[in-house]
Amino acid sequence: MRAEEPTDELARRRQARAVAQLGRADLAQVLAMVQDGRPVEDVMAGVVRSLEVSAPRERYGRREDAVRYLVRLELADVSRPVVRTVELPSDMFLDEVSEVVQAAYGWLGYHLHRFATGDPFAPGAEVYLCPFEVDDGEDGLDARDIRLDELIASPGDTCRYDYDYGDGWEVELRLLDVLPAAGADGPRVRCTTGEGAPPPEDSGGPGGYDDLVAERMTPDGAPFDPDAFDAQQVTSSITSGLAFGRGRRRGVRRERYQWLLDRVADGGLQLTAAGYLRPVDVRAAFEDWGLDDEWIGTGNREVHTVPVWEVREGALALRLVRRYKGRLLLTRLGAQARRDPDVLRAQIGRLAG
Repeated sequence: MRAEEPTDELARRRQARAVAQLGRADLAQVLAMVQDGRPVEDVMAGVVRSLEVSAPRERYGRREDAVRYLVRLELADVSRPVVRTVELPSDMFLDEVSEVVQAAYGWLGYHLHRFATGDPFAPGAEVYLCPFEVDDGEDGLDARDIRLDELIASPGDTCRYDYDYGDGWEVELRLLDVLPAAGADGPRVRCTTGEGAPPPEDSGGPGGYDDLVAERMTPDGAPFDPDAFDAQQVTSSITSGLAFGRGRRRGVRRERYQWLLDRVADGGLQLTAAGYLRPVDVRAAFEDWGLDDEWIGTGNREVHTVPVWEVREGALALRLVRRYKGRLLLTRLGAQARRDPDVLRAQIGRLAG
């Protein structure tokens, strides 16, 4: 039997492997820390730890039997917990898991995003890309071809979701438990617990979120309650988000966007306190779009009328409309798209792509 190598020799080998993985900028940072007087041993130990934490692992094989996962979503690097615990199918593909994460945190999905089992930007990491990055030829696998159970399989397993590389949001997905598959009447995805209000889109990353918490106000002047959380509302948002994603995949009806832009053009539309269209406008869309054959329900509340929610959220995501002081208003791009069918077609084509 081979004798165990001395601890200092193991440390030297790990450090050599770590240095070999560093880029020029990282090496410059290491050198700067040493020049500032930090002990070389401490600096190199930190480098090794950071690379061990971010190291990707191989994917698991797909489960033969579909089960339900209890997964904890946690936003990284913020001053207070922003957590969602959700139940979802183990055989869900990552493009739909992305819709779940975005809806759970109130994001609209118009920024780049990717999954990985370690640091998705580390050299050699296997990453799972959104369609836009796939189309742009980025190195990685298409998230639409990878299932959740290939990334996490046993309680304690984690993977990482990065959204909006400018703001730099990181969400850890940690598998808490493996549950029996839901019955036919059970919800496909639901939020069970959580805490903390999510950061709005384009709020400046973790530092910007901490400012929101301190000031209790968004950059556009809207009140912000950092403690706000409602599991039922999050479940409803996830259900709508998944439907919205299906809408993007099957194509978008341009005439519905035209209807909304025309209706907003005349002074804007008053929104509810929760930011939805008022019942009178939801009902008008329901009737004008002929949704009786497409959707079940009274069609007077947006949160329960997904086709209407899809169009309003899509218009916001495409910057055709904006919220301002409780009203939905046309943007300059929205006004142009309202007048020019080719502009509108090109914009909503981004959702269908």
